[in-house]
Amino acid sequence: MLKIKDLTAELDLIPELKAERKDLDLSYEAAIGKVAEEEIQYLMARGLSEGVATSVIIRGFLNVDITGLPDALARETKKMFDMNLEKVM
Repeated sequence: MLKIKDLTAELDLIPELKAERKDLDLSYEAAIGKVAEEEIQYLMARGLSEGVATSVIIRGFLNVDITGLPDALARETKKMFDMNLEKVM
């Protein structure tokens, strides 16, 4: 388990992959970094606020669309993601 904590944020990362078939090749990857200020400035120069620019960049790294998820659950997942993203901003 990787745990990172500072005065403004906390991240717990517990990678876990499980499979019931033996012929699968599973992998896991995660990266943590600060959003590049020049990328935020680029988007702000095109009319986005700092918060929206940061959100756009973060969303570019995340995909909350899960193939095969029922529509109601997919909507709820997206809603929860958006609420959590607002807390970060």
